[in-house]
Amino acid sequence: MMPEPEIAAHMASYLEKGGENLFCFSSDFRMGAVECAGTLHGFINRVLDYTGAEKVNIFAVSHGGQVTGTYLSLYAKEGDVDAGKINNVVMTVPALGGAGFAYDALNGDVALDLDGILEFVEFGEMMEEDYHWLLQAKIFGFLDEIVKEILPYAYELMGYWGSMWDFVPLEYYEDLKVKFFGDKADESAELIAQSDYFHYNIMNKFEESFASCERAGANLNIIAGTGKQIVTGLQDDSDAIITTAASTGAVCCDIGKRFADGYTQIEDHGFYQVSPSMNIDASTGYLPKSTWYIEGLYHGMTFKDNYVKDL
Repeated sequence: MMPEPEIAAHMASYLEKGGENLFCFSSDFRMGAVECAGTLHGFINRVLDYTGAEKVNIFAVSHGGQVTGTYLSLYAKEGDVDAGKINNVVMTVPALGGAGFAYDALNGDVALDLDGILEFVEFGEMMEEDYHWLLQAKIFGFLDEIVKEILPYAYELMGYWGSMWDFVPLEYYEDLKVKFFGDKADESAELIAQSDYFHYNIMNKFEESFASCERAGANLNIIAGTGKQIVTGLQDDSDAIITTAASTGAVCCDIGKRFADGYTQIEDHGFYQVSPSMNIDASTGYLPKSTWYIEGLYHGMTFKDNYVKDL
């Protein structure tokens, strides 16, 4: 990913005053979204106190998008303590509904898509000059063996991070808890309770919560990638790391599939919201009127692609 000073310098170029009121919030990636959102709540209010401003703008990336969505749901809806303090929010490739790689990892079923990884490195990270030899030699097969050796250790370590469980999409969550914890769920009762709260009180209510935030004066937007397979094997449409459905709330076909001819969108918002390629129904999204689907946008590519930066 891009170092934070580069991200900050890029964001500062958009600010009229040159960036003196630009603040970078980083959370502990191991912690769950609710805990991180509480820290963000305190950070935002310290920024407002320090600057004397009435509102903040938030630009969030990936896990930061999930944390921001959780913060908005808990603190910035109508009647909440931070209602009216948020001006503009852009969540880019956000993990709002989870991340496909977390399911693959916790499920112990990682099947690396080597061609996808190489394409991610070459185009998503824009490193074709450094890594072109990998594309020519195709010697990446040794990674499979390395992953098989490392996965049990990563499984034991990351399997007890709140963030990893919050990354599990709702449709897989209950089955995966049973498979991972088995008869030892009591030993992780606090972790499970925290993630249960996130899944059943926040993750499944983003559309409702975001609408309430907008009524309180916030302008919310999502930028998501589409058209790529998850590099760890899941067949869902994605930005190679996070599924398009998880980032947006849209109904999406599996990668390479499309809706049947004559398909009708699920929700009617007064305008047509099925993609030209007939594989995304955006009408069910968390922000059905302000979500941007970028075909070919890789996770982490936001600051490297001029088209997306301009958007």
